[in-house]
Amino acid sequence: MQICNNIQSLVLLNIDNEQFIYKFYKLLLNDSDQFILISRNESLFCFRVHCFEDKMSLQSISSEESSRIEELLANIQEITFESGPPKTYRVVGFSYNHFESSLSSQTKFKISNNNQPINILPYIMQTGADNIIFV
Repeated sequence: MQICNNIQSLVLLNIDNEQFIYKFYKLLLNDSDQFILISRNESLFCFRVHCFEDKMSLQSISSEESSRIEELLANIQEITFESGPPKTYRVVGFSYNHFESSLSSQTKFKISNNNQPINILPYIMQTGADNIIFV
């Protein structure tokens, strides 16, 4: 049996109530900031993580921040950034703990009530060193 104990996908909601699905890639931690790397349509995106009173939001980063993060992470593909003012997203759902055997597969899902943000950091922290980078 193959067990994948990590977050696989995220459902993000923007201010216009549009939903987007991304694949989780890595969490970046440093002294003052946390960033999450996620992918969609073979493009890698980086968002700044904001936590307040057990609520979490993700804010798109600027091209300057994108370049800085790419410099910190040698051997990583180019990060796509969204032009215009920063956009804020909430995580309103995610899939995790994928179990697979020769006979079946199983994935757990967590979906928020009333599009309230979900704090996924505790789930990411459980995934281990392969998914967390200290910069």
